[in-house]
Amino acid sequence: MKYEHIINAVVTDVKVGEEYQDAIGVTLYLNLQGGGSWTFGGRILYMPNGWSGHGKCYMGLFIHEIMKVCDVIDLSKCVGKCIRVATKMKNTLGQSNDAILAIGHIINDEWFAPDEAIAKYDDAAKGQYTEPPLEVKR
Repeated sequence: MKYEHIINAVVTDVKVGEEYQDAIGVTLYLNLQGGGSWTFGGRILYMPNGWSGHGKCYMGLFIHEIMKVCDVIDLSKCVGKCIRVATKMKNTLGQSNDAILAIGHIINDEWFAPDEAIAKYDDAAKGQYTEPPLEVKR
């Protein structure tokens, strides 16, 4: 993928837990090259029974893609890993966390852009996607 503004970051923490009233999410805590701290994720990835979006669960997708970007097989091993962050703006100081478009492997051209990945995942669930939604490398 091509992104205009890319900066390096170190993962300082990763949390899987309640984001809001029993809804669960995944959050990466990042220290950016040149200063500043941001979070990536923090989205509701599992909605409990009774929620309007119940049944959609992107938790596995998010965890899998984050581990792929960090080049680990255990989510807790992401801490201390260097990654790349694609942002909307060159100057990240004072910008909100939603300025992160994607996170990427530090060396390889492998990116996780949540909005794009979720769209592919949803298309696959509807039977509208003819290729596997995720590239599996072993």
